Amino acid sequence: MGWYWVLKADVLNLVSHGWLGIHASLLPKYRGGAPLVWAIINGEAETGLSLFYFDEGMDTGDIVAQRKINIEFEDTIMNVLVKIQKESIEIVRENYPLLLAGNAQRLKQDHTQATYVALRRPSDGRINWNQPALKIYDFVRAQTHPYPGAFCYLDKKKLYVWNAKPFGFPFYGTPGQVVMIEHDYAVVTCGEGTALSLLKVQLDSMDEQISTQALKFGQHLK
Repeated sequence: MGWYWVLKADVLNLVSHGWLGIHASLLPKYRGGAPLVWAIINGEAETGLSLFYFDEGMDTGDIVAQRKINIEFEDTIMNVLVKIQKESIEIVRENYPLLLAGNAQRLKQDHTQATYVALRRPSDGRINWNQPALKIYDFVRAQTHPYPGAFCYLDKKKLYVWNAKPFGFPFYGTPGQVVMIEHDYAVVTCGEGTALSLLKVQLDSMDEQISTQALKFGQHLK
């Protein structure tokens, strides 16, 4: 995991038994960059990893083995990374003897079922408050620590949202408006009559803090 270059034929031919890699998705789904982040953004309940042979395509090679993991509703990208790392060790441990003996399976991918995802940049993390709260919640938890974070703007200052959860009731208002301040969270209206409770935020270069220390009733996030 973490290899972002396609190998050319002359490199692939340097070894007789092929190059192996681990991709953090159930190929052929989510070929490409940042598959775990995209899986959470898309609200997937399941992902996994694939031990596969490199070829000249983007994650298109034959599959040796796959392992599934669940993405729980409250999982963040950090939780999912930990699960993937654990399963990566297990998939190699199980298949290493088979590979050495030349007995590992080698299954062709069903290319008709392929989906692709692009690498992400920090600037891709801007929150669109016109989306429903559940979509924004997935967007936040997909990019929280150790990644750059989902963000918006309060006046001209960048506000990172590190932890949030959907507000439990319909809430109608202009998307991005701070409409409620409670003891340890602030509620911001989103699209389709929904709202998001912000728990931990960070304003520009300040330290991470609970949202009620950074936000005030009536402010507008963009």
